Amino acid sequence: MVAWAAAVFLNWLNSNDELAISAFAVVINENHTMVIAHLSGGLGNQLFQYAMARQVSMRLGVELRLDLFSYRSDTNRRFALEAYGLPTQPACWRDVFRLFPTMAISRLAPRPIYDRYWRYLNLMGVRARCRHRIMDNWQKAGNLPLRQKGIIAERQLTFDPDVLNISDNSLIVGLWQNQNYFRDIREQLLVDFRVSTTPCQKDESLLRRMAELESVAMHVRRGDKVGRTDFKATSLGYCVHAMNEMKRRLRKP
Repeated sequence: MVAWAAAVFLNWLNSNDELAISAFAVVINENHTMVIAHLSGGLGNQLFQYAMARQVSMRLGVELRLDLFSYRSDTNRRFALEAYGLPTQPACWRDVFRLFPTMAISRLAPRPIYDRYWRYLNLMGVRARCRHRIMDNWQKAGNLPLRQKGIIAERQLTFDPDVLNISDNSLIVGLWQNQNYFRDIREQLLVDFRVSTTPCQKDESLLRRMAELESVAMHVRRGDKVGRTDFKATSLGYCVHAMNEMKRRLRKP
């Protein structure tokens, strides 16, 4: 079955003229420098990933593009930054090919084949490097090189100062949940993260109600985290206590 899938995949590649055209375009445009942020997870993760890569692109004076490939198979989350007027655009296949050809080629597989045989296709490069290494074994990730063939992969849970000195033409993979990665561009991020879309009628009604009261937002993360040993989900008792505490402190909650 694996051999059959590989044969179908290779035959599809051989008959795809776009691959040859894109590869030629990469060669003639090889001097175009940029950094690419590999986005994954929900809105919170995406904000951190964008902010870190934005700092790198501004320091180097090069273009920033967003790699959205993970949302091809993530059925629980989607790209959520379209509500902001970000000065960037999604990375195309040619952009990834310039930095990591084997990764780009593996991504050309039709989705049914990719989803079913990703373990074998990823041996070409995508899974080995383009992933959050700290999520696999963070104790050992800190001993790994920061850069691997054009991929900058997060290697520790704490701030890694070497990240601030990475070069252009890099694909940046990680969570980067530390303000030291983007502290220096705070004012620019406040501009980037202004909502540019018009709220729907339901949201408009909620905004008016919030403006009339002392509003507090409480983030609850349970759902997919309940029962997991590697994540301490917020208890229902904690949530109820937090709401009661806000009612006690505020005059008009």
